[in-house]
Amino acid sequence: ARREIILVARDFSTLPVAARTLVNHLHAAAGGIGNARSLARLYGTLALGGARDGVRLLREDTLASATALSAQSDDDACLRVPTRYASGFMRQMDNRAQGLDSACFGEEAFGHTGAGGSLAFAWPRRRLSFAYTMNRMGRTVLLDERAHRLVRAAHAAIGVPSRSDLVRDFQPAAETILDAVHQPEGDQGIFNRLMSS
Repeated sequence: ARREIILVARDFSTLPVAARTLVNHLHAAAGGIGNARSLARLYGTLALGGARDGVRLLREDTLASATALSAQSDDDACLRVPTRYASGFMRQMDNRAQGLDSACFGEEAFGHTGAGGSLAFAWPRRRLSFAYTMNRMGRTVLLDERAHRLVRAAHAAIGVPSRSDLVRDFQPAAETILDAVHQPEGDQGIFNRLMSS
């Protein structure tokens, strides 16, 4: 008996694909199979510089090269959203202002999304790894709200300010800067005015 799985296309139409064909053939941009625990351990090793428990997976210079931003697009030909990539990983793609699918996991972090909204990433400066896989696929190109909520919770747990925190704190800081710029005191320079405010 032939087993089939259903993949969701960009327009969310369903395409039957034989499971054996999907798993047994090499796909250049697809085919990673794993669970959240395994992905978190792998990315945890990368968050620690590429080595863990005496085993080195990647040299530090190789990891730095693989995670440096190498390409970005205002309209990816496949995903149809602005994207940012390193040689081996996705970088944060914050398209929320345009109302488009996003992958927000930290400006300094690197990782990859997966089919249906799964995500794994490493944030070396924070020594953080994160992985999320789901039982039911979402209908987004990058991450759905389930993954974004979990990332926000992980960030909150390690003290990373949320977007709403930054927006809330920006207004008073902006007003202080504008007051310092527009109200000179004699021959006091802009730097001294900002530092004294």
